[in-house]
Amino acid sequence: MPEYPEIKNEETAAEQSIQPNPFLPGYKPHIPEKKEHKPLNKIEKIFIAVFFVLSFILVDFALFHGFHLGFTVAYVLLFAGATVFLWNKEKRPSVFALLCGIISLAGSMTFALYCNTLVNAFMLILVAGLFTIYCLGISSGFNHENGGFRLLIDVFLGVVIEPFGNISDAAGALKATLKTERKNTSVLKGILLALPVLIIIIPLLISGDAAFEGLISSLGENIGIYLLEIAISVPVFIFGYSFMYGKRNGLNKKSAKAFEMNGKTISVSSCVSFLSVISATYLVYLFSQLAYFFSAFNGILPEGYTRGTSMFARRGFYEMFAVCVINVVIVSVISLLVKKNEKGKNPIPVKILSLFVSLFSVLLIVVAMVKMKLNIETYGFTRNRLLVSVFMIMMLIIIAFFIAHIFMPKIRYMQPIIIICSVMFVALSFANIDNITYTYNAKAHLNGTIEEFDVYNINDYEPAEKYLVKAIKDGVLAPASKNMLAEDVYYSDEYEVDVTKCMVTAVKSDIRSFCLEKEKSKKIVTEYFASLTPGDKLWFEQLFANVVYDGKDETFSGEDYDW
Repeated sequence: MPEYPEIKNEETAAEQSIQPNPFLPGYKPHIPEKKEHKPLNKIEKIFIAVFFVLSFILVDFALFHGFHLGFTVAYVLLFAGATVFLWNKEKRPSVFALLCGIISLAGSMTFALYCNTLVNAFMLILVAGLFTIYCLGISSGFNHENGGFRLLIDVFLGVVIEPFGNISDAAGALKATLKTERKNTSVLKGILLALPVLIIIIPLLISGDAAFEGLISSLGENIGIYLLEIAISVPVFIFGYSFMYGKRNGLNKKSAKAFEMNGKTISVSSCVSFLSVISATYLVYLFSQLAYFFSAFNGILPEGYTRGTSMFARRGFYEMFAVCVINVVIVSVISLLVKKNEKGKNPIPVKILSLFVSLFSVLLIVVAMVKMKLNIETYGFTRNRLLVSVFMIMMLIIIAFFIAHIFMPKIRYMQPIIIICSVMFVALSFANIDNITYTYNAKAHLNGTIEEFDVYNINDYEPAEKYLVKAIKDGVLAPASKNMLAEDVYYSDEYEVDVTKCMVTAVKSDIRSFCLEKEKSKKIVTEYFASLTPGDKLWFEQLFANVVYDGKDETFSGEDYDW
Protein backbone atom coordinates (compact mmCIF):
# COMPACT_ATOMS: atom_id res chain seq x y z
CA MET A 1 0.00 0.00 0.00
CA PRO A 2 1.38 3.44 -0.83
CA GLU A 3 1.80 5.75 2.11
CA TYR A 4 -0.12 9.01 2.03
CA PRO A 5 0.98 12.08 3.99
CA GLU A 6 -1.16 12.66 7.01
CA ILE A 7 -3.62 15.52 6.46
CA LYS A 8 -4.40 17.10 9.81
CA ASN A 9 -6.60 19.91 8.58
CA GLU A 10 -7.38 22.04 5.55
CA GLU A 11 -4.68 24.58 6.35
CA THR A 12 -2.00 21.85 6.21
CA ALA A 13 -3.46 20.69 2.92
CA ALA A 14 -3.27 24.21 1.54
CA GLU A 15 0.36 24.55 2.64
CA GLN A 16 1.23 21.28 0.88
CA SER A 17 -0.78 22.33 -2.19
CA ILE A 18 -2.94 19.25 -1.72
CA GLN A 19 -6.73 19.51 -1.95
CA PRO A 20 -8.51 18.02 1.11
CA ASN A 21 -9.79 14.58 0.17
CA PRO A 22 -12.33 12.72 2.29
CA PHE A 23 -10.76 9.41 1.20
CA LEU A 24 -7.34 10.27 2.64
CA PRO A 25 -6.39 9.15 6.15
CA GLY A 26 -6.76 11.77 8.85
CA TYR A 27 -9.27 13.89 6.91
CA LYS A 28 -11.53 15.99 9.09
CA PRO A 29 -14.40 17.83 7.49
CA HIS A 30 -14.50 21.60 7.99
CA ILE A 31 -17.48 22.58 10.09
CA PRO A 32 -18.23 26.31 10.03
CA GLU A 33 -18.45 27.87 13.44
CA LYS A 34 -21.89 28.88 14.61
CA LYS A 35 -22.32 32.59 15.06
CA GLU A 36 -22.91 33.40 18.69
CA HIS A 37 -25.54 36.05 19.34
CA LYS A 38 -25.65 38.25 22.40
CA PRO A 39 -28.98 38.32 24.24
CA LEU A 40 -31.10 41.43 23.81
CA ASN A 41 -30.49 44.14 26.37
CA LYS A 42 -33.28 45.75 28.37
CA ILE A 43 -34.10 48.48 25.83
CA GLU A 44 -34.10 46.03 22.92
CA LYS A 45 -36.47 43.67 24.76
CA ILE A 46 -38.89 46.49 25.61
CA PHE A 47 -38.89 47.77 22.05
CA ILE A 48 -39.91 44.40 20.63
CA ALA A 49 -43.35 45.11 22.06
CA VAL A 50 -43.13 48.84 21.25
CA PHE A 51 -42.30 48.32 17.59
CA PHE A 52 -44.99 45.67 17.15
CA VAL A 53 -47.58 48.09 18.55
CA LEU A 54 -46.21 50.83 16.27
CA SER A 55 -46.38 48.46 13.29
CA PHE A 56 -50.04 47.71 14.06
CA ILE A 57 -50.82 51.42 14.46
CA LEU A 58 -49.13 52.18 11.14
CA VAL A 59 -51.13 49.46 9.36
CA ASP A 60 -54.44 50.36 11.02
CA PHE A 61 -54.14 54.17 11.06
CA ALA A 62 -52.54 54.61 7.64
CA LEU A 63 -52.95 51.61 5.34
CA PHE A 64 -56.59 50.89 6.30
CA HIS A 65 -57.71 54.53 6.68
CA GLY A 66 -56.43 56.33 3.64
CA PHE A 67 -53.07 57.84 4.64
CA HIS A 68 -54.47 60.98 6.21
CA LEU A 69 -54.40 62.06 9.86
CA GLY A 70 -53.86 58.44 10.87
CA PHE A 71 -50.60 58.33 8.94
CA THR A 72 -49.43 61.59 10.50
CA VAL A 73 -50.08 60.26 14.01
CA ALA A 74 -48.51 56.87 13.26
CA TYR A 75 -45.41 58.46 11.73
CA VAL A 76 -44.87 60.85 14.65
CA LEU A 77 -45.09 57.90 17.07
CA LEU A 78 -42.69 55.85 14.91
CA PHE A 79 -40.29 58.81 14.69
CA ALA A 80 -40.30 59.19 18.48
CA GLY A 81 -39.78 55.44 19.02
CA ALA A 82 -36.90 55.30 16.52
CA THR A 83 -35.26 58.33 18.14
CA VAL A 84 -35.31 56.76 21.61
CA PHE A 85 -34.10 53.39 20.31
CA LEU A 86 -31.33 54.57 17.94
CA TRP A 87 -29.95 57.73 19.52
CA ASN A 88 -26.19 57.35 19.90
CA LYS A 89 -25.13 59.22 23.02
CA GLU A 90 -21.44 58.78 22.23
CA LYS A 91 -21.59 60.63 18.92
CA ARG A 92 -23.55 63.77 18.16
CA PRO A 93 -25.62 63.40 14.96
CA SER A 94 -24.92 65.74 12.06
CA VAL A 95 -27.03 68.81 11.38
CA PHE A 96 -27.90 67.24 8.02
CA ALA A 97 -29.49 64.18 9.66
CA LEU A 98 -31.45 66.32 12.12
CA LEU A 99 -32.73 68.57 9.32
CA CYS A 100 -33.87 65.50 7.37
CA GLY A 101 -35.79 64.33 10.44
CA ILE A 102 -37.46 67.72 10.91
CA ILE A 103 -38.40 67.98 7.22
CA SER A 104 -39.86 64.45 7.29
CA LEU A 105 -42.08 65.42 10.24
CA ALA A 106 -43.24 68.51 8.37
CA GLY A 107 -43.95 66.40 5.28
CA SER A 108 -46.03 63.93 7.28
CA MET A 109 -48.28 66.80 8.41
CA THR A 110 -49.47 67.40 4.84
CA PHE A 111 -51.30 64.05 4.84
CA ALA A 112 -53.71 65.44 7.46
CA LEU A 113 -54.25 68.66 5.48
CA TYR A 114 -54.65 67.64 1.83
CA CYS A 115 -55.79 64.50 0.02
CA ASN A 116 -54.12 64.75 -3.38
CA THR A 117 -53.24 61.11 -4.10
CA LEU A 118 -50.36 61.81 -6.51
CA VAL A 119 -48.71 64.39 -4.27
CA ASN A 120 -49.18 62.16 -1.23
CA ALA A 121 -47.55 59.25 -3.08
CA PHE A 122 -44.46 61.38 -3.82
CA MET A 123 -44.53 62.67 -0.25
CA LEU A 124 -44.65 59.13 1.14
CA ILE A 125 -41.47 58.24 -0.78
CA LEU A 126 -39.82 61.47 0.37
CA VAL A 127 -40.76 60.95 4.03
CA ALA A 128 -39.49 57.34 3.91
CA GLY A 129 -36.17 58.46 2.42
CA LEU A 130 -35.69 61.31 4.89
CA PHE A 131 -36.62 59.02 7.79
CA THR A 132 -33.97 56.51 6.65
CA ILE A 133 -31.35 59.26 6.49
CA TYR A 134 -32.38 60.43 9.96
CA CYS A 135 -32.10 56.90 11.41
CA LEU A 136 -28.70 56.37 9.80
CA GLY A 137 -27.52 59.74 11.09
CA ILE A 138 -28.54 59.37 14.73
CA SER A 139 -27.17 55.80 14.92
CA SER A 140 -23.87 56.62 13.17
CA GLY A 141 -24.89 54.18 10.46
CA PHE A 142 -23.49 55.96 7.40
CA ASN A 143 -20.62 54.25 5.61
CA HIS A 144 -20.06 57.37 3.50
CA GLU A 145 -20.23 60.75 5.17
CA ASN A 146 -18.40 62.81 2.56
CA GLY A 147 -21.63 64.24 1.15
CA GLY A 148 -21.32 62.57 -2.26
CA PHE A 149 -23.86 60.53 -4.19
CA ARG A 150 -22.66 57.38 -2.37
CA LEU A 151 -24.82 58.66 0.45
CA LEU A 152 -27.79 57.53 -1.65
CA ILE A 153 -26.26 54.06 -1.84
CA ASP A 154 -26.23 53.96 1.97
CA VAL A 155 -29.90 54.95 2.01
CA PHE A 156 -30.84 52.33 -0.60
CA LEU A 157 -28.92 49.54 1.13
CA GLY A 158 -30.17 50.64 4.54
CA VAL A 159 -33.86 50.47 3.68
CA VAL A 160 -34.03 47.83 0.91
CA ILE A 161 -31.21 45.29 1.34
CA GLU A 162 -29.72 45.31 4.84
CA PRO A 163 -32.92 44.78 6.91
CA PHE A 164 -33.43 41.37 5.29
CA GLY A 165 -29.85 40.39 6.13
CA ASN A 166 -30.32 41.51 9.74
CA ILE A 167 -33.39 39.34 10.37
CA SER A 168 -31.25 36.31 11.28
CA ASP A 169 -29.17 38.41 13.71
CA ALA A 170 -32.26 39.81 15.44
CA ALA A 171 -33.84 36.34 15.62
CA GLY A 172 -30.62 34.85 16.99
CA ALA A 173 -30.44 37.52 19.68
CA LEU A 174 -34.07 36.85 20.63
CA LYS A 175 -33.39 33.09 20.81
CA ALA A 176 -30.36 33.68 23.03
CA THR A 177 -32.50 35.88 25.28
CA LEU A 178 -35.18 33.20 25.69
CA LYS A 179 -32.53 30.66 26.64
CA THR A 180 -31.15 32.86 29.40
CA GLU A 181 -34.53 33.96 30.77
CA ARG A 182 -36.62 30.98 31.81
CA LYS A 183 -39.06 33.27 33.60
CA ASN A 184 -40.28 34.91 30.40
CA THR A 185 -40.68 31.49 28.77
CA SER A 186 -42.82 30.38 31.71
CA VAL A 187 -44.97 33.49 31.39
CA LEU A 188 -45.54 32.74 27.70
CA LYS A 189 -46.51 29.16 28.53
CA GLY A 190 -48.99 30.41 31.14
CA ILE A 191 -50.63 32.73 28.61
CA LEU A 192 -50.99 29.92 26.09
CA LEU A 193 -52.51 27.60 28.72
CA ALA A 194 -55.08 30.27 29.65
CA LEU A 195 -56.49 30.47 26.11
CA PRO A 196 -58.48 27.17 26.20
CA VAL A 197 -59.98 28.19 29.56
CA LEU A 198 -61.09 31.55 28.11
CA ILE A 199 -62.92 29.73 25.32
CA ILE A 200 -65.19 28.26 28.01
CA ILE A 201 -65.43 31.30 30.30
CA ILE A 202 -66.16 34.06 27.75
CA PRO A 203 -69.42 32.53 26.37
CA LEU A 204 -70.69 32.14 29.95
CA LEU A 205 -69.93 35.81 30.72
CA ILE A 206 -71.68 36.88 27.50
CA SER A 207 -74.85 35.01 28.37
CA GLY A 208 -74.80 36.37 31.94
CA ASP A 209 -74.34 40.13 31.26
CA ALA A 210 -75.80 42.45 28.58
CA ALA A 211 -73.03 45.09 28.76
CA PHE A 212 -70.29 42.52 28.29
CA GLU A 213 -72.32 40.96 25.46
CA GLY A 214 -72.51 44.35 23.71
CA LEU A 215 -68.76 44.88 24.08
CA ILE A 216 -67.88 41.47 22.65
CA SER A 217 -70.42 41.90 19.82
CA SER A 218 -68.89 45.21 18.75
CA LEU A 219 -65.44 43.62 18.77
CA GLY A 220 -66.74 40.59 16.89
CA GLU A 221 -68.11 42.71 14.05
CA ASN A 222 -64.60 43.91 13.19
CA ILE A 223 -62.64 40.86 14.31
CA GLY A 224 -61.90 39.85 10.71
CA ILE A 225 -60.42 43.26 9.91
CA TYR A 226 -58.34 43.26 13.10
CA LEU A 227 -56.99 39.78 12.36
CA LEU A 228 -56.05 40.90 8.85
CA GLU A 229 -54.32 44.00 10.23
CA ILE A 230 -52.39 41.87 12.74
CA ALA A 231 -51.35 39.50 9.95
CA ILE A 232 -50.03 42.42 7.87
CA SER A 233 -48.37 43.96 10.94
CA VAL A 234 -46.20 40.86 11.49
CA PRO A 235 -44.01 41.24 8.34
CA VAL A 236 -43.98 45.04 8.82
CA PHE A 237 -42.71 44.51 12.39
CA ILE A 238 -40.08 41.94 11.35
CA PHE A 239 -38.73 44.24 8.64
CA GLY A 240 -38.84 47.34 10.86
CA TYR A 241 -37.30 45.75 13.95
CA SER A 242 -34.47 44.12 11.96
CA PHE A 243 -33.74 47.53 10.42
CA MET A 244 -33.69 49.22 13.83
CA TYR A 245 -31.74 46.39 15.51
CA GLY A 246 -29.09 46.42 12.77
CA LYS A 247 -28.59 50.18 13.00
CA ARG A 248 -28.51 50.18 16.82
CA ASN A 249 -25.82 47.48 16.89
CA GLY A 250 -23.84 48.71 13.89
CA LEU A 251 -24.27 45.42 12.02
CA ASN A 252 -23.90 47.07 8.61
CA LYS A 253 -21.20 49.54 9.49
CA LYS A 254 -18.12 49.01 7.30
CA SER A 255 -14.81 50.77 6.99
CA ALA A 256 -14.13 53.09 4.08
CA LYS A 257 -11.58 50.58 2.68
CA ALA A 258 -14.40 48.11 2.03
CA PHE A 259 -15.77 50.48 -0.61
CA GLU A 260 -12.56 51.27 -2.42
CA MET A 261 -12.59 50.54 -6.15
CA ASN A 262 -9.54 48.25 -5.86
CA GLY A 263 -8.23 49.31 -9.24
CA LYS A 264 -11.57 48.84 -11.03
CA THR A 265 -11.47 52.00 -13.11
CA ILE A 266 -12.08 52.95 -16.74
CA SER A 267 -9.27 54.39 -18.81
CA VAL A 268 -9.26 58.08 -19.59
CA SER A 269 -9.37 57.42 -23.35
CA SER A 270 -12.53 55.30 -23.00
CA CYS A 271 -14.27 57.95 -20.91
CA VAL A 272 -13.25 60.74 -23.28
CA SER A 273 -14.43 58.74 -26.31
CA PHE A 274 -17.76 57.98 -24.65
CA LEU A 275 -18.38 61.59 -23.62
CA SER A 276 -17.25 62.83 -27.06
CA VAL A 277 -19.88 60.73 -28.84
CA ILE A 278 -22.57 61.96 -26.45
CA SER A 279 -21.41 65.57 -26.85
CA ALA A 280 -21.34 65.31 -30.66
CA THR A 281 -24.94 64.09 -30.63
CA TYR A 282 -25.92 67.06 -28.49
CA LEU A 283 -24.16 69.45 -30.89
CA VAL A 284 -26.21 68.04 -33.78
CA TYR A 285 -29.35 68.60 -31.68
CA LEU A 286 -28.35 72.22 -31.06
CA PHE A 287 -27.80 72.71 -34.81
CA SER A 288 -31.30 71.38 -35.51
CA GLN A 289 -32.82 74.04 -33.27
CA LEU A 290 -31.83 76.74 -35.76
CA ALA A 291 -34.85 75.67 -37.85
CA TYR A 292 -37.15 77.37 -35.35
CA PHE A 293 -35.43 80.74 -35.70
CA PHE A 294 -34.02 81.02 -39.25
CA SER A 295 -35.91 80.32 -42.48
CA ALA A 296 -32.70 79.06 -44.14
CA PHE A 297 -32.96 75.93 -41.99
CA ASN A 298 -36.64 75.24 -42.77
CA GLY A 299 -35.82 71.96 -44.48
CA ILE A 300 -34.92 70.35 -41.18
CA LEU A 301 -38.51 70.45 -39.91
CA PRO A 302 -40.84 67.56 -40.86
CA GLU A 303 -43.13 68.07 -43.83
CA GLY A 304 -46.43 69.65 -42.79
CA TYR A 305 -45.06 70.98 -39.50
CA THR A 306 -46.76 74.21 -38.46
CA ARG A 307 -45.00 76.88 -36.44
CA GLY A 308 -47.93 77.39 -34.12
CA THR A 309 -47.38 78.01 -30.45
CA SER A 310 -49.43 74.98 -29.48
CA MET A 311 -47.27 72.59 -31.53
CA PHE A 312 -44.07 73.98 -30.03
CA ALA A 313 -45.51 74.07 -26.52
CA ARG A 314 -46.95 70.57 -26.40
CA ARG A 315 -43.93 68.64 -27.57
CA GLY A 316 -40.79 67.61 -25.78
CA PHE A 317 -40.53 68.82 -22.19
CA TYR A 318 -41.08 65.38 -20.62
CA GLU A 319 -38.45 63.87 -22.93
CA MET A 320 -36.02 66.70 -22.20
CA PHE A 321 -36.47 66.17 -18.50
CA ALA A 322 -35.64 62.47 -18.96
CA VAL A 323 -32.49 63.31 -20.97
CA CYS A 324 -31.35 65.62 -18.15
CA VAL A 325 -31.74 62.83 -15.60
CA ILE A 326 -29.68 60.51 -17.85
CA ASN A 327 -26.99 63.19 -18.18
CA VAL A 328 -26.70 63.56 -14.41
CA VAL A 329 -26.25 59.79 -14.10
CA ILE A 330 -23.62 59.77 -16.87
CA VAL A 331 -21.56 62.54 -15.29
CA SER A 332 -21.78 60.88 -11.87
CA VAL A 333 -20.69 57.43 -13.07
CA ILE A 334 -17.84 58.81 -15.20
CA SER A 335 -16.59 60.90 -12.27
CA LEU A 336 -16.55 57.79 -10.07
CA LEU A 337 -14.99 55.28 -12.48
CA VAL A 338 -12.50 57.29 -14.54
CA LYS A 339 -8.84 56.65 -13.79
CA LYS A 340 -7.48 59.55 -11.75
CA ASN A 341 -4.31 61.48 -12.59
CA GLU A 342 -1.19 61.70 -10.45
CA LYS A 343 -2.87 64.16 -8.07
CA GLY A 344 -5.86 61.87 -7.58
CA LYS A 345 -8.19 64.11 -9.60
CA ASN A 346 -10.22 63.62 -12.76
CA PRO A 347 -8.31 64.42 -15.98
CA ILE A 348 -8.98 67.82 -17.54
CA PRO A 349 -10.53 66.44 -20.81
CA VAL A 350 -13.06 64.48 -18.73
CA LYS A 351 -13.89 67.60 -16.71
CA ILE A 352 -14.40 69.71 -19.85
CA LEU A 353 -16.65 67.16 -21.54
CA SER A 354 -18.59 66.59 -18.31
CA LEU A 355 -19.06 70.35 -18.06
CA PHE A 356 -20.39 70.47 -21.64
CA VAL A 357 -22.89 67.67 -20.95
CA SER A 358 -24.01 69.46 -17.77
CA LEU A 359 -24.40 72.82 -19.52
CA PHE A 360 -26.33 71.15 -22.32
CA SER A 361 -28.66 69.76 -19.64
CA VAL A 362 -29.16 73.30 -18.33
CA LEU A 363 -30.03 74.44 -21.86
CA LEU A 364 -32.51 71.57 -22.25
CA ILE A 365 -34.23 72.49 -18.99
CA VAL A 366 -34.43 76.17 -19.98
CA VAL A 367 -36.01 75.19 -23.33
CA ALA A 368 -38.36 72.79 -21.56
CA MET A 369 -39.38 75.54 -19.14
CA VAL A 370 -40.12 77.86 -22.06
CA LYS A 371 -42.26 75.12 -23.65
CA MET A 372 -44.04 74.55 -20.34
CA LYS A 373 -44.68 78.29 -19.94
CA LEU A 374 -46.26 78.44 -23.40
CA ASN A 375 -48.26 75.30 -22.66
CA ILE A 376 -49.66 76.75 -19.43
CA GLU A 377 -50.43 80.11 -21.04
CA THR A 378 -52.29 78.33 -23.85
CA TYR A 379 -54.06 75.49 -22.05
CA GLY A 380 -53.86 76.39 -18.35
CA PHE A 381 -52.43 74.67 -15.29
CA THR A 382 -52.79 70.99 -14.49
CA ARG A 383 -51.43 69.08 -11.55
CA ASN A 384 -48.87 67.31 -13.75
CA ARG A 385 -47.67 70.53 -15.38
CA LEU A 386 -47.15 72.17 -12.02
CA LEU A 387 -45.25 69.16 -10.64
CA VAL A 388 -43.04 68.91 -13.74
CA SER A 389 -42.28 72.65 -13.48
CA VAL A 390 -41.14 72.23 -9.89
CA PHE A 391 -39.10 69.12 -10.76
CA MET A 392 -37.33 71.06 -13.53
CA ILE A 393 -36.31 73.76 -11.04
CA MET A 394 -35.02 71.00 -8.75
CA MET A 395 -33.04 69.56 -11.66
CA LEU A 396 -31.40 72.96 -12.27
CA ILE A 397 -30.34 73.01 -8.62
CA ILE A 398 -28.93 69.47 -8.88
CA ILE A 399 -26.96 70.27 -12.05
CA ALA A 400 -25.58 73.46 -10.49
CA PHE A 401 -24.13 71.47 -7.59
CA PHE A 402 -22.78 68.81 -9.97
CA ILE A 403 -20.99 71.47 -12.03
CA ALA A 404 -19.44 72.83 -8.83
CA HIS A 405 -18.41 69.28 -7.89
CA ILE A 406 -16.62 68.78 -11.25
CA PHE A 407 -14.10 71.49 -10.35
CA MET A 408 -14.33 71.22 -6.55
CA PRO A 409 -14.47 67.46 -5.85
CA LYS A 410 -14.41 67.89 -2.08
CA ILE A 411 -17.64 69.90 -1.99
CA ARG A 412 -20.51 68.17 -0.11
CA TYR A 413 -23.04 68.49 -2.87
CA MET A 414 -25.56 65.71 -2.09
CA GLN A 415 -26.55 67.00 1.34
CA PRO A 416 -27.64 70.50 0.21
CA ILE A 417 -29.38 68.96 -2.82
CA ILE A 418 -31.48 66.71 -0.58
CA ILE A 419 -32.31 69.51 1.88
CA ILE A 420 -33.19 72.15 -0.75
CA CYS A 421 -35.28 69.84 -2.96
CA SER A 422 -37.08 68.32 0.05
CA VAL A 423 -37.96 71.76 1.43
CA MET A 424 -39.25 72.81 -2.01
CA PHE A 425 -41.55 69.80 -2.34
CA VAL A 426 -42.86 70.05 1.23
CA ALA A 427 -43.54 73.77 0.68
CA LEU A 428 -45.41 72.94 -2.55
CA SER A 429 -47.52 70.39 -0.67
CA PHE A 430 -48.42 72.93 2.02
CA ALA A 431 -49.41 75.41 -0.72
CA ASN A 432 -52.21 73.04 -1.86
CA ILE A 433 -51.48 72.16 -5.49
CA ASP A 434 -55.15 71.67 -6.44
CA ASN A 435 -56.13 75.12 -5.20
CA ILE A 436 -53.21 76.68 -7.10
CA THR A 437 -54.23 75.07 -10.40
CA TYR A 438 -57.95 75.88 -10.00
CA THR A 439 -57.37 79.51 -9.00
CA TYR A 440 -55.01 80.16 -11.93
CA ASN A 441 -57.27 78.49 -14.50
CA ALA A 442 -60.43 80.22 -13.25
CA LYS A 443 -58.83 83.69 -13.37
CA ALA A 444 -57.23 83.01 -16.75
CA HIS A 445 -60.58 81.86 -18.21
CA LEU A 446 -62.50 84.83 -16.82
CA ASN A 447 -60.01 87.37 -18.17
CA GLY A 448 -59.90 85.65 -21.58
CA THR A 449 -56.37 84.23 -21.43
CA ILE A 450 -57.68 80.65 -21.68
CA GLU A 451 -60.56 80.09 -24.09
CA GLU A 452 -62.05 77.00 -22.45
CA PHE A 453 -62.13 75.88 -18.85
CA ASP A 454 -61.84 72.09 -19.03
CA VAL A 455 -64.44 70.66 -16.68
CA TYR A 456 -62.85 67.22 -16.79
CA ASN A 457 -59.60 68.52 -15.28
CA ILE A 458 -61.56 69.18 -12.09
CA ASN A 459 -62.06 65.44 -11.69
CA ASP A 460 -58.30 65.27 -11.05
CA TYR A 461 -58.70 67.59 -8.06
CA GLU A 462 -59.19 65.97 -4.67
CA PRO A 463 -61.88 66.42 -3.53
CA ALA A 464 -63.47 67.36 -6.86
CA GLU A 465 -66.89 68.30 -5.38
CA LYS A 466 -65.51 71.39 -3.65
CA TYR A 467 -64.02 72.77 -6.87
CA LEU A 468 -67.13 71.94 -8.91
CA VAL A 469 -69.19 74.05 -6.50
CA LYS A 470 -66.63 76.87 -6.69
CA ALA A 471 -66.61 76.67 -10.50
CA ILE A 472 -70.42 76.86 -10.61
CA LYS A 473 -70.44 79.88 -8.29
CA ASP A 474 -67.60 81.57 -10.20
CA GLY A 475 -69.41 81.01 -13.50
CA VAL A 476 -66.44 79.37 -15.25
CA LEU A 477 -68.13 76.10 -16.21
CA ALA A 478 -70.89 75.04 -18.53
CA PRO A 479 -74.16 73.49 -17.20
CA ALA A 480 -72.49 70.05 -17.48
CA SER A 481 -70.65 70.85 -14.26
CA LYS A 482 -73.89 70.41 -12.28
CA ASN A 483 -74.34 66.99 -13.82
CA MET A 484 -70.82 66.03 -12.73
CA LEU A 485 -71.42 67.45 -9.24
CA ALA A 486 -74.60 65.39 -8.81
CA GLU A 487 -72.85 62.20 -9.91
CA ASP A 488 -69.75 62.79 -7.75
CA VAL A 489 -71.78 63.59 -4.65
CA TYR A 490 -74.13 60.65 -5.10
CA TYR A 491 -71.36 58.09 -5.48
CA SER A 492 -69.07 59.60 -2.85
CA ASP A 493 -68.74 57.83 0.50
CA GLU A 494 -68.53 61.26 2.16
CA TYR A 495 -72.21 62.18 1.62
CA GLU A 496 -75.70 60.80 2.07
CA VAL A 497 -78.21 61.91 -0.57
CA ASP A 498 -81.99 62.07 -0.17
CA VAL A 499 -82.98 62.05 -3.84
CA THR A 500 -86.65 62.96 -3.33
CA LYS A 501 -85.85 66.04 -1.21
CA CYS A 502 -82.59 66.92 -2.97
CA MET A 503 -80.92 66.97 0.45
CA VAL A 504 -77.21 66.26 0.92
CA THR A 505 -75.70 65.58 4.35
CA ALA A 506 -72.07 64.90 5.20
CA VAL A 507 -71.00 61.55 6.63
CA LYS A 508 -68.96 61.84 9.80
CA SER A 509 -65.39 60.64 9.19
CA ASP A 510 -63.34 58.35 11.37
CA ILE A 511 -60.71 60.46 13.12
CA ARG A 512 -57.99 58.33 11.52
CA SER A 513 -59.34 59.25 8.06
CA PHE A 514 -59.60 62.96 8.88
CA CYS A 515 -58.36 65.29 6.14
CA LEU A 516 -58.86 69.03 6.53
CA GLU A 517 -59.44 69.57 2.81
CA LYS A 518 -62.18 66.90 2.79
CA GLU A 519 -63.91 68.48 5.78
CA LYS A 520 -63.84 71.89 4.07
CA SER A 521 -65.28 70.29 0.93
CA LYS A 522 -68.12 68.69 2.90
CA LYS A 523 -69.04 72.02 4.42
CA ILE A 524 -68.99 73.83 1.05
CA VAL A 525 -71.04 71.12 -0.70
CA THR A 526 -73.71 70.72 2.01
CA GLU A 527 -74.13 74.51 2.33
CA TYR A 528 -74.47 74.77 -1.45
CA PHE A 529 -77.28 72.19 -1.62
CA ALA A 530 -79.00 73.73 1.39
CA SER A 531 -79.09 77.12 -0.39
CA LEU A 532 -80.46 75.91 -3.75
CA THR A 533 -83.31 77.83 -5.34
CA PRO A 534 -86.50 75.90 -6.25
CA GLY A 535 -85.41 75.79 -9.88
CA ASP A 536 -81.99 74.40 -9.02
CA LYS A 537 -83.55 71.86 -6.67
CA LEU A 538 -85.76 70.59 -9.49
CA TRP A 539 -82.70 70.37 -11.74
CA PHE A 540 -80.72 68.32 -9.21
CA GLU A 541 -83.72 66.10 -8.43
CA GLN A 542 -83.74 65.09 -12.09
CA LEU A 543 -79.95 64.65 -12.13
CA PHE A 544 -80.01 62.47 -9.02
CA ALA A 545 -82.87 60.47 -10.54
CA ASN A 546 -80.75 59.83 -13.62
CA VAL A 547 -77.89 58.63 -11.41
CA VAL A 548 -80.26 56.29 -9.53
CA TYR A 549 -81.49 54.84 -12.80
CA ASP A 550 -77.86 54.02 -13.54
CA GLY A 551 -77.68 56.02 -16.73
CA LYS A 552 -80.93 54.75 -18.32
CA ASP A 553 -82.03 58.35 -18.92
CA GLU A 554 -78.72 59.86 -20.00
CA THR A 555 -80.47 62.13 -22.55
CA PHE A 556 -81.73 64.50 -19.85
CA SER A 557 -80.08 67.88 -20.39
CA GLY A 558 -82.01 70.27 -18.18
CA GLU A 559 -83.01 72.56 -21.04
CA ASP A 560 -86.55 72.96 -19.63
CA TYR A 561 -85.27 74.36 -16.35
CA ASP A 562 -83.80 77.72 -15.50
CA TRP A 563 -80.34 78.08 -13.99
